[in-house]
Amino acid sequence: MNGDEKFMDTNMVLEDQLKELKLTKRSFVLEGKNTEELDYKIRLVEQEIKEHLEK
Repeated sequence: MNGDEKFMDTNMVLEDQLKELKLTKRSFVLEGKNTEELDYKIRLVEQEIKEHLEK
């Protein structure tokens, strides 16, 4: 696996994590549950994606 493939794989994993967190948040909102912890995790993954893309 070369550098570009590794970069794309990591980026895809992070984006998949972000999608899952956002879907979970949507479910929590519909059920009236607290989303504070999910909001924090979403921000962390978004920051990780941003840092990964800046490399």
